[in-house]
Amino acid sequence: MNQVSELPQIVIGIPGAWTDRSDIVTAIAKNSGGYLYAGMLLMHIDTQWSCTLEIYDRDPELRGAFEIAGGGRLSEAELIAIEQHTHTIYLSVDGGSFDSARNLMHAAKALLNCGGIAVKIESTGIAHSPAQWTEWADDELPLAVMNAFVTYVGGDGTFYSCGMHSIGHRDAVVTADIASNDAAHLLHQFLRYIAFEDPSIHDNETFSVDATAPRYRVCQSPCTMFPSDDLFHNPYGVWLLSPV
Repeated sequence: MNQVSELPQIVIGIPGAWTDRSDIVTAIAKNSGGYLYAGMLLMHIDTQWSCTLEIYDRDPELRGAFEIAGGGRLSEAELIAIEQHTHTIYLSVDGGSFDSARNLMHAAKALLNCGGIAVKIESTGIAHSPAQWTEWADDELPLAVMNAFVTYVGGDGTFYSCGMHSIGHRDAVVTADIASNDAAHLLHQFLRYIAFEDPSIHDNETFSVDATAPRYRVCQSPCTMFPSDDLFHNPYGVWLLSPV
């Protein structure tokens, strides 16, 4: 895992139909399962883990943002509820590790139990239903964290992941004439290998998803897809995959 001078921020948004700020405070005290909201911090009482919590008033464009980020994963009923939201709670914390990302997953799940409607990862651009988020938050395997925080996008021969900075790893980019589903599968398998096997990879080594699959040359590169002050920017860099 690479080292960076400043850890990336993970930011998660959870809309809800709370009456006002005091309603949110009460809901957290009663229904969060062990969290306390005070000042601008949400703290887990037993572990003392904390993150920044900010409350924003209704955003009339939020349904559209969730619909795009959800990619069909949110039901019409959930989208209607988002459209009718009154406030959005934003949680933020230094990322760069599985532990940090998992702790934030648990905090977001707690807010779903307090009236939250759905979850959108602002630092990745992906949204999830409460049922899917809860399933992943309850799963102790690291793959659940990766599934929650990482998305795969692209087209016209260039495909890339976004979100690996949340867990302290490079994202990956593949430039090849392949179908989008095949590109997503390739990137996902490669990043699983990187994150869970922690191999020592040098520039110009090759990777394939199995013995009969096409091979790709791997090189390290800085992240140039997003400016350094963008939440999507990966300070660890990216892996560039190109067909051999």
